[in-house]
Amino acid sequence: MTLDDGSVLTLDADSAVAVAFTPAERRVRLTGGRAHFVTAPDSGRPFVVTCADGRIATADASFVVHRCLDSVVVAVESGTASLTTGMAPPLPIAAGQSRSYGPDGPGPLLSQGVAVENAWRHGRLVFQGQPLDAVIADLNRYHPARIVLWDRPLAGLRFDGSVDISRPDAALNAILRTLPLRTLRPVPGLVIIRSV
Repeated sequence: MTLDDGSVLTLDADSAVAVAFTPAERRVRLTGGRAHFVTAPDSGRPFVVTCADGRIATADASFVVHRCLDSVVVAVESGTASLTTGMAPPLPIAAGQSRSYGPDGPGPLLSQGVAVENAWRHGRLVFQGQPLDAVIADLNRYHPARIVLWDRPLAGLRFDGSVDISRPDAALNAILRTLPLRTLRPVPGLVIIRSV
């Protein structure tokens, strides 16, 4: 969608934002999911995205913000942005870089996260050593059934791979083939993942 200032916002599946523009600031709050922003230049009003306990500010950038289970990832495609968490000073994120943050503050600056965080815009989800509970949380935004982990220790299993989000059942099966897991479907609309 195009916002009032000409910026373009693209929402991932099962994602939500709240937009509040004022004469002093263009503010968007990401309440869940993932969003891609292409900000229109406006030297007088910063474009600010808030998510969890973080604030991403820019004058003119293209970037993704992804609210995960326990953290938030910011990936900048072009331009520059600054990330502020808690009382810490702002941290710059340049084009081609990404950074996550969570309850313990910001993580290290990464130089590979932009392609991973943009893959959903091209019909794929890409995971690099992600814990299974985070993988399932992302997949649940696309799958018609609700997927749940029956055994809590399974949440920490790690998954590397890329799956097609237009075929959510095939995506789930691709994940299950790489890990010692099986599924139960006790009722329509529910998929339970258990250890083998």
